[in-house]
Amino acid sequence: MKRLLLLRHAKSSRDNARLQDFDRPLAKRGREAAPEIGRHMRKAGWLPDLVLCSNAKRTQETAGLVLAELGGHIKIHFLDTLYLAAPEQMLKEIHAVDSKVGTLLVVAHNPGTALLANYLAASGDKRALQHLREKYPTAALAVFEIDADSWSKFDRAKLIDFVTPKDIDD
Repeated sequence: MKRLLLLRHAKSSRDNARLQDFDRPLAKRGREAAPEIGRHMRKAGWLPDLVLCSNAKRTQETAGLVLAELGGHIKIHFLDTLYLAAPEQMLKEIHAVDSKVGTLLVVAHNPGTALLANYLAASGDKRALQHLREKYPTAALAVFEIDADSWSKFDRAKLIDFVTPKDIDD
């Protein structure tokens, strides 16, 4: 059994119109939400063995704030192929992950993250499925269980939870 966590980056800032999209940092709200998601992941026991992260500034900052709440050393790969990636590209990167990885966290952007999550969600928790299909806001996390021994051998998954910062009662 594998576990896949799909995290949309936290809220980014649009304060500096001179910055390229790729270089936009997190907004104050994003800097607050990302650690909340990390604490929630820790409490739930969703600790990744590996993180695949878009190399955009806002995704890197999100990953850093989340991982700071998880403790320990978690291997992270920053990939330019995940910047504004289509769901097919995201799935290609996931399929390439070593089968020794049990839990994988992917930190990326919308619409790709939402489209991939909705595609993968073949079954699962009814409340989580409904919540996922309504909206995939910034810093939202979809958690899937995959009944496969290899990342390359799955196409659909079971959604076990979908959580947004607004859902968390710290």
